[in-house]
Amino acid sequence: MKKIKLYIFHPYSRIGGADLSLSRLINNLDGKKYSITFITLEKPRIKFYLKKKIEIQIIKKKRAIYSIFEIRKIVKKNKIKFSKIIFLSNQNFANIISVFALTRINWIKLILIERNNPIELDYSKKFKDKLIKILIKVTYRFSDKIISISKELARDLQKICNKNVSTIYNASYDLNIFKLAKKK
Repeated sequence: MKKIKLYIFHPYSRIGGADLSLSRLINNLDGKKYSITFITLEKPRIKFYLKKKIEIQIIKKKRAIYSIFEIRKIVKKNKIKFSKIIFLSNQNFANIISVFALTRINWIKLILIERNNPIELDYSKKFKDKLIKILIKVTYRFSDKIISISKELARDLQKICNKNVSTIYNASYDLNIFKLAKKK
């Protein structure tokens, strides 16, 4: 049986909430069923949380926008090796880049995870933030699935994207928290 290839694109892997959530996902996936590649632009700090070995691809670009063609190259080379290929992206700017990178590659399932409410971008005066909001509206509809971390975020995204959005709350339960609670 061929494995399922799972790419996870998180351009700036720093130790924070997104890394912690992604590491829990990775740690709980069956290694016999999934082959996982983590794509980032810098040395990933997510390795601190990982209990299993995964392939890490570092795209040496200063900005995430410049990684579009590299992402495309990485995923295209594995078309025949796996029964299914899933590309998971994390946070709005990375999600937009993923949609552009995977345009017209129909054999990949693209799942976007959104953690930040795009309505927040309305309060910014930066051109970049206004552009991101427009690109969310235009690009997210080309994904196979959109996942939000709260019901309110899902409702707001559905209005903006005109596409169904599922809610999966962050997995915050961790047995380690009981050990940490006993420490001073």
